[in-house]
Amino acid sequence: MKGRLALFIVSAFILTLSTVGAETFEDFVRSEMAAFQEFKDERDREFMLFLEGKWEELESEKPDKLIEKPKIEDVPVADVPDEEPIVPEPDRAEPVVPEPVVTEPVSPEPEIAKPPVPAPYTPPTVTGPKAVYDFFGNKVQIPYDSSMGRGVGLSINEQSISAFWKNAATSDYEPLMESLKSYKDKLALNDWGFLLLAGRTAERIADDKQARTLLVWFMLTKAGYNTRVGYDDRNVYLMVPALNKLYSVSYITYKGTRFYTLSYDGFSNDVGPLKTYSGSYPDASGGMDFTLKRYPMLGANLRNKELKFSYGGKDYRITVPYSLYSVEYFRNHPQADMGIYAGAGLPEWAKNPLKSQLGHLIKDMDEKDAVNVILRFVQTSFKYATDQDQFGHEKVMFPEELMYYPESDCEDRSVLFSWLVRELLGLDVVMLDYPGHIATAVRFKNDAEGDYILAGGHRYTVCDPTYINANYGMTMPRFKDVKPEIIRF
Repeated sequence: MKGRLALFIVSAFILTLSTVGAETFEDFVRSEMAAFQEFKDERDREFMLFLEGKWEELESEKPDKLIEKPKIEDVPVADVPDEEPIVPEPDRAEPVVPEPVVTEPVSPEPEIAKPPVPAPYTPPTVTGPKAVYDFFGNKVQIPYDSSMGRGVGLSINEQSISAFWKNAATSDYEPLMESLKSYKDKLALNDWGFLLLAGRTAERIADDKQARTLLVWFMLTKAGYNTRVGYDDRNVYLMVPALNKLYSVSYITYKGTRFYTLSYDGFSNDVGPLKTYSGSYPDASGGMDFTLKRYPMLGANLRNKELKFSYGGKDYRITVPYSLYSVEYFRNHPQADMGIYAGAGLPEWAKNPLKSQLGHLIKDMDEKDAVNVILRFVQTSFKYATDQDQFGHEKVMFPEELMYYPESDCEDRSVLFSWLVRELLGLDVVMLDYPGHIATAVRFKNDAEGDYILAGGHRYTVCDPTYINANYGMTMPRFKDVKPEIIRF
């Protein structure tokens, strides 16, 4: 491109040499460079026609709710014959439960490894400023053109948004995009991680919140995502298409596609009508995929969680490492389909010690007894509280988050249990969506006694990771006569 530009300028200069004085040559070159740069990507010229055209106002739609009914506050304790009742430490001051007499916990020493450290990434050599910051324990250096971050001014309207895009599109943005994509690959970031990376980069470049939102829109669009922006009389909003259904996030439907109003820092926006442009950026057709196919390579800021439970008259202790960087990474993750959480699992350095310890306990058991041990581990090692009590809003946890937060509720336990059964026993698991409650069901190789549901022509035995002391085949009494919705993943 640079070679063609130089040839163009020299040729133009020769043709006009008789009329252009030597003192005007620098101005002439600058003028020709600006004209070329303005249209260096044909897609931007086409897109500007949409931005400078008529914008339309679209109504936002109410967010879907992952769990419609209020969750149970008091978890029942099952009466299991031939087993001493196991009651987890109470969350509240009452009732007072006498301290049980326990034997010395038995468990193998955990194998605790540190997260892998990604190879350092050298950004392309450029002159000018770099955005340098810490990205969840990784030092990031991203080159950028300082003109990209100019704000939209006092007025938020079609003209100021169009001007922002034109300014960014005619800047030297290629090194920034190359660097962002390289970090995405090096750190094994999914689309959620890329959104956070773009957002934190924009915070170091752009002048104000509106400009940061617009810059993230520009970066995501240039990366191939079919993102949009809309505005009202207060703010500019990023509008993100998703391949997965998101919950508790407002959205606008445009040409049959849902665009969720997620901000660049991950917070969900509750919006009313928004004005947006017609058309889309050419060749930017990708939706954001929140599936965690690979665990991100975050920094090593490790802590250990000691989990205690009892089964068959014996007491056990399991130690699981987790990273504070992971906790921060997932903190504002939008609520999504349950399969995303259950399929995420744990990073290798946390998965291996957990699997080795639990695997050691169940290695000589049949699959039914093994499921009961895993049930008891999840039911009684974690304190129960609803998300409303703990966070003030709904939050589904990834398995690693359970090791950090002091309490968890039904869907969090179902996520962890489902993953453990699949990892340790290789059995298929589905989730059961009751009004205000999530449980699971396991497809045993041999039919198991107790309550079950049929899914895809197969028998799945109910296993409730929240119902304290309940074995496989036991449904929580209040849902005994309720037909659940089956969630497959």
